[in-house]
Amino acid sequence: MRTTLLALLLAGCGEVHFVDPNPPRLFQTAVKYTSGAVDEPVVWIAIFNLFFQDAPGCAWARETTLSSLRQGFGVAGARQLELAAQDLSPDCRQRGQKPLDVAAVRTAFANAKAAFPRAHVRPVIVYVDDIDLMAPSETVSAIAAVRSQPDAPTLLWTVGYEPVIAQLRSDRSVAWGYAGDPALKTRLAAAVQADLPLQTTAQLSSGPVPLLDGAQLETTREFKVCKIPDANAAGYPVVGVTHVLDRARPPTVTFTVPQWVAMPRSLFQKSTYSVAVEGCTGNCDRYFIGNPGDDPQRWDEANRCLLVNG
Repeated sequence: MRTTLLALLLAGCGEVHFVDPNPPRLFQTAVKYTSGAVDEPVVWIAIFNLFFQDAPGCAWARETTLSSLRQGFGVAGARQLELAAQDLSPDCRQRGQKPLDVAAVRTAFANAKAAFPRAHVRPVIVYVDDIDLMAPSETVSAIAAVRSQPDAPTLLWTVGYEPVIAQLRSDRSVAWGYAGDPALKTRLAAAVQADLPLQTTAQLSSGPVPLLDGAQLETTREFKVCKIPDANAAGYPVVGVTHVLDRARPPTVTFTVPQWVAMPRSLFQKSTYSVAVEGCTGNCDRYFIGNPGDDPQRWDEANRCLLVNG
């Protein structure tokens, strides 16, 4: 008799609704996976193009600036390799007095790559220029030549004034103050903390991610996958279909993760995926009624999740 299956519920205004006295026992859960990141070694080289009126103080200006660079890069807290600096103005009297040794820089980059054979080495070129004018064209061309090798990607940071920063189109810039400026290391450290160490996607696949945790596996009889985020997912049970839980083969989903290689921290993006699952722990063949007045539906026959909008 139908009333043995459906009880009558009388509303105050005379409406009659059906409700199953033994409805399906349902729960909903969201399985989340977030990709990881690997810190790459920090490799950097300083290129100086300084002008200093007091010639005897040239070496002091260069060494003080280099010390600030070292302190700034030191906050990265990763494996580091400082490459031998190049000075294009050895006596601080004329910018570009000495040409950039492109071959030497390329060799240094190759040696750095060999020093970290399992890493993705992307050196940071730090060009330091204290003149509020555009850099010599020869210097700009030489830096471009260093960066032109497709198998040896680099980042260019500029410590200087706006004309040079705009001219070189550097990846990151740090304002120059004056020779011996104690705040230079602080400004540089802020840039380092924002972008270093460079990040690489840890794994290109999530591997099998369980759709139900241990406690849920003990109590669940049947389940449905409500929604899969995108085409990067594979290996999951058919969406919207009722599946009888096989505890010997728990349901999983595998995500293919987009790869980011040696990216600045400010640009690196972790990938996060979420899969909605609806489970039933009992009375899975009985009627589910979402709201009073809704048509009753047998949970195991509905080709969608009923607790969540799948």
